Amino acid sequence: IASLQDIRAFDIAKRIRVKDNVDFAKITSVINNGFILGTSIGGIDIPLALENIANGSGKLRNYNKLEEGLAKAVNNNDNGMILTADDAGKRIKNGSEIEVENGHADMEDFTLNESVQHKLGNGTSRSVLQSNLESAMNQLRGSGGEIPNFPLNTTAYVKLSNAGQYHYNFTKAEILAELKLLKANLNYNNIKTIIIENGTGKHTFDVVTDIN
Repeated sequence: IASLQDIRAFDIAKRIRVKDNVDFAKITSVINNGFILGTSIGGIDIPLALENIANGSGKLRNYNKLEEGLAKAVNNNDNGMILTADDAGKRIKNGSEIEVENGHADMEDFTLNESVQHKLGNGTSRSVLQSNLESAMNQLRGSGGEIPNFPLNTTAYVKLSNAGQYHYNFTKAEILAELKLLKANLNYNNIKTIIIENGTGKHTFDVVTDIN
């Protein structure tokens, strides 16, 4: 007798196959690894992300990269794809066409013409926010060889997933004050949007109008 999880996994796989015409073996790998991960990394619900991809009105253009990223998370403890898969699923649910890990950014939204770098901050020190934000912004400026397709619409997205992290319970106003303080140490040039997600929610800031 199939478990409820098995039924859910098969339903997600079937919907992806029908909607995006992806090879079933590739879908099976994605689904299997997604359910192995569950919510184990940063509290991010990977099966729900896959459900959003399957049920959304948009689509994911490169399942091979999602497959590679989730396999790394399972086998090598490389968590780079986790927040990306979550964000991609939510955008696809809302109608966006998405590519992940396409050599230009962690994720690119071809409906909103936006390039995004994701960072999942698991540490507890105050420096976690700064170091992850700095890394994301540098990558959006090409420091790692990735040149965004949408350089005028770049987003640095940091999720603070550890409840013991210094900024985890900061309100949006407190996060904004911190981002303004960090202007002395960080280069915000050529970044349009900063998203900080923590225990109080997902907080979005326009660099020009909010921070500078």
